[in-house]
Amino acid sequence: MTTNLGPGLLESVYHQYLERELQLKNISYLSEHVIDVEYKDIVVNTARRIDLLVENCLIIELKSVDSSSNS
Repeated sequence: MTTNLGPGLLESVYHQYLERELQLKNISYLSEHVIDVEYKDIVVNTARRIDLLVENCLIIELKSVDSSSNS
């Protein structure tokens, strides 16, 4: 079992670990939350799913990259 996270894991793994950290700190969040996109009073028909909505005010989109990639 790993206690420190490093690069190279799947995005879904980081998502689960982040959810657990939020739970341990009693921070409210919604996971895989669907939001409507609104532009100039028009709601776009294509709803978007966000990774996490924290405290009903912060959107978090998780991204994972290959640990061997050079920037």
